This record gives sequence, C-alpha cells and structure tokens, in this order.
Amino acid sequence: MSLLEGDVKPDVGITDEDGFAPLHLAAVGGLTEVVQALLDAGADKDKAHKDGFTPLHFAADWGHTAVAQALLAAGADTDKADKGGSTPLRVAAALGHTEVVQALLDAGADKDKADNEGCTPLHSAASMSTGHKAVVVVQTLLAAGADTDKADKHGRTPLHVAASRGHPEVVQALLDAGADKDKADNGGSTPLHVAANGSYTGGMLQPLLDAGADKDKADNRGRTPLHVAAFGGYPEVVQALLDAGADKDKADNEGRTPLRTAAARRHATVVQALLDAGADQGKAGKRQRKNAASSDRQKKVEGMAAEAGQSGEGKARGKAVGSGRKRQKSDDKAAAAAASAPEAPTREKRVRK
Repeated sequence: MSLLEGDVKPDVGITDEDGFAPLHLAAVGGLTEVVQALLDAGADKDKAHKDGFTPLHFAADWGHTAVAQALLAAGADTDKADKGGSTPLRVAAALGHTEVVQALLDAGADKDKADNEGCTPLHSAASMSTGHKAVVVVQTLLAAGADTDKADKHGRTPLHVAASRGHPEVVQALLDAGADKDKADNGGSTPLHVAANGSYTGGMLQPLLDAGADKDKADNRGRTPLHVAAFGGYPEVVQALLDAGADKDKADNEGRTPLRTAAARRHATVVQALLDAGADQGKAGKRQRKNAASSDRQKKVEGMAAEAGQSGEGKARGKAVGSGRKRQKSDDKAAAAAASAPEAPTREKRVRK
C-alpha cells in the first residue's frame, strides 16, 4: 500500500522552500505514475511555482509527453501563463519538444498566445539554435494555423526571428505558409535587413530573394540591406545582394552609400566587391557636402577605397592615405559617425527555468 492510500492522508499541496510542490517535482522527473497518483489524491493540477510555472509548464519544459498528457486528461489549464507570460505551448516550442507541442495543440492550447514581450509560440520555435528541431516545430504550429505575421512589441515577426538565426529552411517554411516577406519592424527593418546583418553566407538570403523580397527597401534611417551588409563587413552577403540587382549607390538619410559605409569601416573585401560592381566612388554624403572640410575627408575615404581595391589585403586597411598628411581627430570622429551601425535584432531567449 502506498503512502497516498493510507488512513492518514499527506498534504499533497505542500511546497518546499523553493516553491516546489510534489506534483511539480514529479512532472520535472517525468514520473507519470506518481503524477497520476498525486492527481488522484487531489493535487492541484494548476498550482503555480513561485516563478509561475505550473506542472504542465514543467512537463513542457522537460519534454515529458506522457506527463503532459496525464495533466491534460485531468483538465490542466493549457493556457495559464508564468510570470513572464509564457504558456506551456511557448515553453515546449522554444525547446523543440514537438510531441508536447502537438499534445497541447490537440488539447486546444492557444497557438498564438504571446508572452509579455509579444512573442508567440511561433516566434519561439523560429528562434531555436538547432535548425532541424526548429523547422519541425514551426511546421507543426503552421499546420495548426499559427499566425505567421503576428509581431512582438518590437514589431518583429517570426520571419524576422528566423532570418536572424540563420536557418534558411525555417525561413522557407514561413514563406511557404504566406509570411509577409517585406514586413518592417519598429525600426523599419525587413527580414532581408535582418538576414543581411549576420555573418551568414549569401545563401541565407536566397529564400527571401527568391520570394521577391524588396532588396532596396530602406529602414527608418534610410539604410538598405546592402548598407547593413556593407557596415558589417559580410562580403558573401554583399555579393548575393549585388548579384540580385541591389542598388549599389542608394544613399541613406545622411547621404551615405554602401561604398562609403564599407570604406569608413575599413572592410577592404567589401569595398572591392562594390568597386567591381561599379559603385560610384565620388558620391558624397549630406554631412560631407555641408562641411567645408569634407574635401580632405572624402579624398581620404576614396583613397583608402582605391588602395584596398588595388592590394586586396588587410594591411592596406591600416595605412594612412596620403603620406605626410596629419590624421585629425575630427576626421576620425566624423568617419565613425558616418557609419553608425544598424542594431542586430534581439535574439529570442530560452525560456527554460
């Protein structure tokens, strides 16, 4: 006879100093029979841990499908959120537990319920570092009708997130499901901007380019994906955009072209790629045209671009252009200001407690 079957009934709802009840611990351990016994003895199926995790959250977190099914059969709340707003479905999706995701969906879990940051289960699945797991969970959620274009509080859709993680197969799955390829976030960045802002190969951009993504769409600061890639110094991404016909001379709100951006950052390989594509070396920025001292600065940047193009070696990037010319602090500050970086999108956080 078990302890739960004796004449003296233990308190199945008692919690330890860390806020764990017996049902929480049984769910963490994947002890399905113990979970069932505790439920039969009247344990609260939705009792929250101090961080807001219910037994179903713990089962989802650890990928214990049988435990999740036992809790669901007992009527556990599929959509109860923890203190961060995460539901069990978002937890399971973030960690790639496809069977738990399916069990929760079958039980009627809200497939689009967002956490406090506005992230849905689809955002979470798209943010996984493991591409294979991510695409399986993403496809499971899409099959259930998850909203492909729901944005978080920063305006980012699941497609933005997938593009930032470097998983072209996830990007393709979202595009196949009808995701908006050109939807901009709060800063005006499209998924193509996001993909260009990472040290991935040009192949990461291909699903978006093949789907007809706007390669010259500007963000709120007038920067195109080519500006972003030029600033970051990603030659393969730059080449992929050039091969797709991106405007090599389009200026941002300050009049900076991709060439001026790359030159200011001393990315010799990118400078060479832009020069080979016929980028205009003489196109000046708004600030440079207004500044009386811009002539020397422009010659400096153009000279460095030419030097980088001739040598193609990293050493050329470190040489002062024009021997004997004094390097002025004002020029250094202006060059740095002329290439303010596009911010990388915030990555999705793992929700495991």
